[in-house]
Amino acid sequence: MPKGHLHVTIDEDLLQHLDRTIAPSGPFRTRSAAVEGALRLWLRRQLDAEIEAYYGGQGQEQAAEDQQWSEAAAGALFQSLDEREPAGRRPAAKKPRRR
Repeated sequence: MPKGHLHVTIDEDLLQHLDRTIAPSGPFRTRSAAVEGALRLWLRRQLDAEIEAYYGGQGQEQAAEDQQWSEAAAGALFQSLDEREPAGRRPAAKKPRRR
């Protein structure tokens, strides 16, 4: 995926801490990688909080309806898979071609 550019100004102490996390053999080899990782983590936590708030705020009626939709979707998926393949039969795995 193409990368965009961003210029930010941050507190010197925070910058020094960021620089200590960068290592040639670690998960973050550059400042950009460390900031991108931190943003991804923050976004994931935001999404988790939104999901938790949604499901935590549900009443019993809404939770029961969600469960019914989940079961219906799973049933439809399994039915479509059963219709594709004869019972007890799966396609044979293809052997890699030799060159």
